[in-house]
Formats: sequence, C-alpha cells, structure tokens
Amino acid sequence: MRRRLLILLALLLSLSLCVLHAAPASANTYPGLHEQEWTRQASTLNARITIEVNDLNQGRFRFHLRCFIYNETTRTQEPQRCNFHAGTAHWYDLTTGEHYSKTLDTVFNSADYCCWLGVYRTLRDGHTYAVKAEGFYAYFYEEQFSSVKHTICSYRVTWHSSGNPTTGTLYCYYA
Repeated sequence: MRRRLLILLALLLSLSLCVLHAAPASANTYPGLHEQEWTRQASTLNARITIEVNDLNQGRFRFHLRCFIYNETTRTQEPQRCNFHAGTAHWYDLTTGEHYSKTLDTVFNSADYCCWLGVYRTLRDGHTYAVKAEGFYAYFYEEQFSSVKHTICSYRVTWHSSGNPTTGTLYCYYA
C-alpha cells in the first residue's frame, strides 16, 4: 500500500513539474482599448473597441457590446438580453491613409453581449493605426426600447517592431 502511494506521489510530482515549468501561453494584447457606456433609465449599453494583436505582429478590429439593467433590489448592474445592431466597422492606417470598412452583421435574440472581429492585417513598424465602429445601437428587451445610434473609436496606436506599441489620443472626439 505504501509503495503504491509513493509511486502515485512521484507520478503526480513529475506531472506537476511539467506544468509548472511549461512555457506560458502567449496571449493576444489589446492596444488602443477604449470603453464607453450610455444609460437610459435602468438600461446601460457598454461598448469596447480595440486593435487585437497576435504573436505574428498582426492586428484586427475587435468590437464588443454588452447590455445591463440596474436591479433596484440588489443595487447592481445585471446582464440584460438585447438585439445588437452593430453598424459599420472601420480600420485605419493613419500613416498611409489606407481605410477599410465593413457593415457588421446584426445579432437578433442575442444574449447580454456580442463581439465582432475583423481580419488580421500585418502591422508595419512606425505606422499609426485606429479602429472605429459607427451607427451601432441595441434593442433592450427588459424596457422595450432601442438606444440611439452611437460611434466609438479606439486610441491611436503606433506600432513598433519590438512589439511595444505607443498609445496616443482618441481617434475621434465625442460631443
């Protein structure tokens, strides 16, 4: 019995050492991330936009919407089911003037959030990029209304081949 226990412990220890010394999985980064919220009565629309960067020095548009409702009893924001009308996505290389745009799919009978992703594009050293979503809104089931159309932009991001981007000012301004 004792021998089996020692074998089991040795096996567990050897497996745990492999896990503890494994190279960390590289994660995507989100330079230029900008987040805004709009509230009407108890409902809130939250939007986040950024440039998602992978390990190959490629970036893509990333846009995330969430709906919340304020619960008077618990005094907390809780998820709320919405239809998301995502509007138009824009990708800008501000250094060369390149601009790509695409109408995003509308999501009906959604959950409380939705995320849209663009295609990866090679990021060039010294170039400044920005992304924008415009004309998006949500239909809130709980309170049965549609928000007005909104626009959100990322911060300007200057890419460096070292992988350490410089973040600048917001690409667009809001009234």
